Amino acid sequence: MDFLSDEQKIYELSRIWKDAEYNFAFWDKVTIDWDEEYRKALPLVLATQDTYEYYRELTRFLALLGDGHTGVTPPMEMMQSAEYYSMFPVYLAWFEKDIVIVCVSEELKEEIPLFSVVKAIDGVEISQYIQKECYPYIWHTNEDACGNDVIKELLYGRAESKAVFTLEKYDNRFDVKLKRQDALGIKWSASGFFGSKYIERQVILDDESCKLDQSSLTQTLCSIILIFLMRRESGIGLKET
Repeated sequence: MDFLSDEQKIYELSRIWKDAEYNFAFWDKVTIDWDEEYRKALPLVLATQDTYEYYRELTRFLALLGDGHTGVTPPMEMMQSAEYYSMFPVYLAWFEKDIVIVCVSEELKEEIPLFSVVKAIDGVEISQYIQKECYPYIWHTNEDACGNDVIKELLYGRAESKAVFTLEKYDNRFDVKLKRQDALGIKWSASGFFGSKYIERQVILDDESCKLDQSSLTQTLCSIILIFLMRRESGIGLKET
């Protein structure tokens, strides 16, 4: 993908800033200094090293407006590319206040027990990690409403990028090093992911106090499958064993 010149970066950021200044309908509901945020964004946009970083900065900039109808959509070429939209070989879902692993790749099924709770990433407690690494790119920070966006932010990123997940199961904490890879090439373990009733039954057996938010899980999986569909028109690319 061709990288943008500095002139084009400045022009496009300036166009977004000016269009929002005149056309955004809810300035009475936001407390930001839009001009100051524009000045802050200029060096950040200019410092981007490729088109992916550039669109991430634009996403962060527009998220400041806190409006679900105002945002940036990267080019389809980028969204279909495993170089920019690879994922960790695990599926995540919200279980009440916890983020839980509900499926893993065949490669990791002996290493990561299903329903392990994510406690930290790269040594940062999970709620703090989300505040720093996810919420700046999401138009609102209402935990009950943006769970799907948080999950996608946690899972997806550049191919080969790595992170250390600190997990917990039955009061046992352990670290697992994960690397993002092309989602279409991951061979998923079939131990329960494809049946939400199975997942609900397993959670009840493991911990009677843990309740599965079926709506959150379904929406999360549909979001991930939608990305698969965009990446491969002929099918979602999931492989059962």
